[in-house]
Amino acid sequence: MKRATLYLLYLLFILLAYVSAWIGYYYCKQHEITGINQDIYLWYLQVAPLYTLVAIGSVLLGKLGWDLIRFNDYPDEIKKLEEDIALARKDLTKRGFKFK
Repeated sequence: MKRATLYLLYLLFILLAYVSAWIGYYYCKQHEITGINQDIYLWYLQVAPLYTLVAIGSVLLGKLGWDLIRFNDYPDEIKKLEEDIALARKDLTKRGFKFK
């Protein structure tokens, strides 16, 4: 299974859970089931997407930091980056830019 397919599957499960929570809220409201405090339940449903975005952003920033810390563990990538920098310097000197 490709990584994109796996992520789409995760997204589908999360959306399914979120939609089922909304359906449960409306069902309880329509049939006047009083087992839960509906105002608090509604508030959690409304802020859940925001909390999810914050959590995903935190995970992505953590992964970025971890990859920056482990950058020396990829010697092939360092060589490619140095070659790109040398090529860019050469191109900039052709265009008249002077390095100190």
